[in-house]
Amino acid sequence: MKDFLKAYFTFTKKERLGVGIILILILCGVIIPMIIQTIIPPEKNNNIAFKSEIDSFKINRDKTVLNNKYYSEKTKNYSKKEVASNHVKSTLFYFDPNLISLEDWLKLGVKEKTASTIKKYISKGGHFYKPEDISKIYGLHENDIKRLIPFVRIATTSKSYTNTQKLEYPKKNLISTININTADSQSLQSLPGIGPSYSKRIINFRNKLGGFYSIDQVAETYGLPDSTFQKVRSRIFLSDGNVKKININTATYDELKVHPYIRTQLANLIIQYKKQHGSFNHVTDLKNLMGITDQLYIKIEHYLSVD
Repeated sequence: MKDFLKAYFTFTKKERLGVGIILILILCGVIIPMIIQTIIPPEKNNNIAFKSEIDSFKINRDKTVLNNKYYSEKTKNYSKKEVASNHVKSTLFYFDPNLISLEDWLKLGVKEKTASTIKKYISKGGHFYKPEDISKIYGLHENDIKRLIPFVRIATTSKSYTNTQKLEYPKKNLISTININTADSQSLQSLPGIGPSYSKRIINFRNKLGGFYSIDQVAETYGLPDSTFQKVRSRIFLSDGNVKKININTATYDELKVHPYIRTQLANLIIQYKKQHGSFNHVTDLKNLMGITDQLYIKIEHYLSVD
């Protein structure tokens, strides 16, 4: 054991010198900083400069808030002015989009930029063939399209148009009222808000029914706005004897089902009733069929007979 300790803890002269130097360096590293801190006091924080920077930041922040508020108010006021400037008074009249001038488009309430686009389209050989074609105009608002389509009247002449050609629009003032059961497409188009599309739908619906027995039935035409119907209501009338009736005792299933008020379900009930009970004695016998309400019977009785 003695030899073991002697071998590991006995230092030579050089080793003792090296250990001494290391200890001196360690002491210097600890003591010197303490001496320097005593001789030279630490620099105090410059709180005044820091406070100045904070105050400057607050001032800039307040300016930014004020500028944003001013900008928001300015933008809001500008938006109001823009909306007001875009609100153009319009006058509706019958027109051909292939022929009218830029000024006429402006009278119709179309923006000047959009009207200029239309005129360029026409000048380059573009053409409108039906009222619905104006819906393809870039920049024309959907509300303007719905508002203008009923007043579009495209002349049915050659495809080459000149601004000197004269259009003959329907002369509404010459027709006081029309018979809705006998009126043709041209007569219907003389009514306010009725164009080629609506007149065709009214005639198709009238033919499928077999004629109108009430003016209110016109309002049932597919796609016809109620506002348009209210405009034409005072301009149409009915005459007696214009309703075509179906003999339910001789009519086939195919003949019955095409009627807008009967359709397949009621047509089948009528055929099955005849098979079980024989011919109908009166149209009122239909009330015995399940599914026929009083409201439906009032609608169909005008179109049915038993002889």
